[in-house]
Amino acid sequence: MLMEERHIIKVGQLGLAAYLKLNLNKEKATLIEVTKKHFIFDSLLSIHAWRIIYANSESKEHDNEVCELREIRRNIETGSPND
Repeated sequence: MLMEERHIIKVGQLGLAAYLKLNLNKEKATLIEVTKKHFIFDSLLSIHAWRIIYANSESKEHDNEVCELREIRRNIETGSPND
């Protein structure tokens, strides 16, 4: 029988936490608690498995694009040249 594992995800890994939350019913993950610095989930999958699934998902690609657009906007605000 599979046992649930508790996963503590740092706020800096917001994309991963959001991905777990989006997949709560599909992968039997449960959001347990939110603190100032962490998101805490229980899941039958290991955190390693979640990271691999997330890295191969369209959500990860979306997050990368959001970060790139945020960086472009910062460069415009500060007058820095775009790379």
